[in-house]
Amino acid sequence: MLDSYYRTIDGFRVLCQREWLDFGHKFADRGQGEDPNERCPVFIQWLDCVHNVMLQYPCAFEFSKAYLVKLAQHTYSNLFGTFLCNSGAERKRTGIGTATFSVWKHLAASAECKNHLYSSQPDNVMLLVYLLNFILK
Repeated sequence: MLDSYYRTIDGFRVLCQREWLDFGHKFADRGQGEDPNERCPVFIQWLDCVHNVMLQYPCAFEFSKAYLVKLAQHTYSNLFGTFLCNSGAERKRTGIGTATFSVWKHLAASAECKNHLYSSQPDNVMLLVYLLNFILK
């Protein structure tokens, strides 16, 4: 997220496509699979991490919180072919990409998915602040 390109709508799509979809995150098994031991919300947790960075830098991202929420919802909605298989190779082999709609086109067309506070500053370094909460009993 330090590279400002990946904070744009197109850059975030490229990042998700390369690191999650093409790399082989098992979306089919981990979201809708029959084996409960395979279920894993790691992609949703990563989207939550992106959201937390967005809270610290509300003008640094071209996409909005609604974009992340809709992406999380459609990860397992089966409305788009983007997340239906376990890898890019499987999506290509089955023809899912050409037979279904893309979630990326759907989200890019939505006005509510754009951050109206976005300010493109390519050299802006984001220093992340995090807090650890300890509950003492």
